[in-house]
Amino acid sequence: TWLKEIFHDGTPGDADGVARLVALARDVEAQGDRNLSLNLLHAAALRCWWADPGAEAKILVVEAVEQIAGDEPDPRALEILALTAPTDAAARIATRVREALRVDGGDPLATQLLAFAAYAAGEIGLSRELMDRTAPVLRAQGRLGLLAQLLVVREWAAINTGQFSDGMRAAEEGNRLAIETEQPIWAAISETGHAVLAGLHG
Repeated sequence: TWLKEIFHDGTPGDADGVARLVALARDVEAQGDRNLSLNLLHAAALRCWWADPGAEAKILVVEAVEQIAGDEPDPRALEILALTAPTDAAARIATRVREALRVDGGDPLATQLLAFAAYAAGEIGLSRELMDRTAPVLRAQGRLGLLAQLLVVREWAAINTGQFSDGMRAAEEGNRLAIETEQPIWAAISETGHAVLAGLHG
């Protein structure tokens, strides 16, 4: 089920699909596989991010991730919460991102997840700071798939804060890397941002 979700990125706004994934995540967690449980919840959260599946479906995801992650400031759990309820849980997400940074072990993927969670919750300045910290590490490690995603979000963070030159640079590299690493959704998001920047530049 999780592999199918990876390949299809979920069906946007599908309340029944969200409920099915949450139920499966709870079942998997009960069997002791927390990692797979969070993967399944992430798939459910993406369905909430791309289109509104309704309040009840979102509540299912939020309650599940809160119970599975507990009070631990887990970057993956924070991203799930941010994808599902970026407005309703914004203050909680921002607080937990800062808590997680205090115990940050230097893992660039974890920092990227925190950056994405901060961005979704509207903490654009914090998100940009974390992305700027993470990008050189991903570049040095050759993790180009992750770097593509980071640059695309960095592009939109720049657009939202009026840093248009920075946004254009991130757009160009992010789009190129998204195409090279065969991530069509990220390429499309980058191209949309590039169109916005072109319009802003007249």
